[in-house]
Amino acid sequence: MNEIVFRKNPDTDDLIPVFVSGTRCRRLTVRNLSAFSSQIAEGETFAVNVIEIRGSGANPQEIVVEIERHLVRIKDEKWFGEEFWIHPEMFQMILADIQHGHHLLFRGPKGTGKTTLAKMLAQSFKVPYLKVDSAGISKPKDLFGSDSATDGTLRWIPSDLTLFLDEHRSRTTWPKGIILLDEFNRMGHSMSPFHPIFDHTASFAFTTTQGTVTVKDLRGFIWIMAINPSDGGHIGTTDLDEALEDRTEIYDFDYPEKPWEIAWLIRQTSITQAEAEQIVNIAAEVRGFATSQHMAKGGPSPRRTLHTARMVRCGIPLQMAVKYKIINRYAGSLTEPMSDRALVTERLRSSKLLSDVGIS
Repeated sequence: MNEIVFRKNPDTDDLIPVFVSGTRCRRLTVRNLSAFSSQIAEGETFAVNVIEIRGSGANPQEIVVEIERHLVRIKDEKWFGEEFWIHPEMFQMILADIQHGHHLLFRGPKGTGKTTLAKMLAQSFKVPYLKVDSAGISKPKDLFGSDSATDGTLRWIPSDLTLFLDEHRSRTTWPKGIILLDEFNRMGHSMSPFHPIFDHTASFAFTTTQGTVTVKDLRGFIWIMAINPSDGGHIGTTDLDEALEDRTEIYDFDYPEKPWEIAWLIRQTSITQAEAEQIVNIAAEVRGFATSQHMAKGGPSPRRTLHTARMVRCGIPLQMAVKYKIINRYAGSLTEPMSDRALVTERLRSSKLLSDVGIS
């Protein structure tokens, strides 16, 4: 496959195409360049078809190509390497989905990076970003505004989301912006009214005190819905209907793999290898147990392990840090045998993990 990449001309600062393979010619002409203008930037690569070669020899006078598609590249490996956990191939797929205008559904327990990744994606594409807390939405139209009394008269007041759409609708970048609907499946109503937002209709109509309002021209915006699973102890969540799921690309997030989380704690806090291993082993045990028991608190997030490690770094004994930052997050007391806290403690005792850190 022939590929080209856009580089800056050192003399003019203009972006010029060159072959990735090192193929040389006096001039490289891209016939359908205007069709991909919104995706042209320094370092961006494209698959091309060679249409014509003018001249002969190892360095022909001109090669004419047509772009077949934009090739997505992972631009910053630290996101899924040292500071952010995500499988590289999943990250590659997400980037490709955004390039094709697909909306995304991030599903997973708290603290696994769903909202963090959404913001990072906006930074990667250099586009505006807005996070909307869906948990406070009681009716679908509340996403876009609310009826408010002003001088004794009800008026429609647009929401931050509506203002965001109005501000960036005329952008020529791709995408125009990324919108995160956080806690999307904690809304207290049916999801079906949202179908037109995520399909070819790309609009949303609702009734206000000032009549029917239709939000149009939603094409070009990428919507990301972040949800916790409806099982595993996540209270207040509901299943999305299949028609809505079919309008999105679903990605399941999970807790980091142990070796990565251990190395991450060491990098972040400079605790010892043994200390990091003990913290992560305890967290992993509790995560599995809390999920299997459908505990309201769920498993401890990487944020919890990081806070535990920070306490150890400050000189707090490991057993005390584990007790206050992980175990005591669960409701109840040790004198209540069936409380979540007592059950978690007993689970760790039976696995010998508590005795390892000095908790009897």
